[in-house]
Amino acid sequence: MLFLGNLRKLTKLTLSGISNVDDTICQQISTCTKLNFLDLNYCLKIQTAGLQCILSCLNSLTHLEVLGIRAYSHQLLTQLSYYPKSIISDSVEFFSFSLPPIPTSSLVQG
Repeated sequence: MLFLGNLRKLTKLTLSGISNVDDTICQQISTCTKLNFLDLNYCLKIQTAGLQCILSCLNSLTHLEVLGIRAYSHQLLTQLSYYPKSIISDSVEFFSFSLPPIPTSSLVQG
C-alpha cells in the first residue's frame, strides 16, 4: 500500500478488515489531505500513534469509522479537543467507534 502517499486528491477510502493496515499505512493515509471519508473498521494492527497521526493531519475528515480497533482508547477519545475541528464539530457527518472496556483495576473501590 505504499502508493497511498501519491493519492493526494483521494476523498474516500475504505480499508475495513484489511489485516496488514498498521501505523505505517496510517502515516501514508495522513498525506491524503483531501480525504473526508475513512473506514478503518477492524484494522486490528492500528495502534494509538496511527490514529493520532490520522486525526492530527486530516482536516477535511467528516466520516471516520474505527470499530474494533483496540487502540482507539478512552485516553485518545479525551484528546479529541486537540484534533481538527472537522472531527469534533457539527461538520462531522458520521463518527463510529467502539471503546474497549475500562479496566476494573483502574476503578476506585468504595
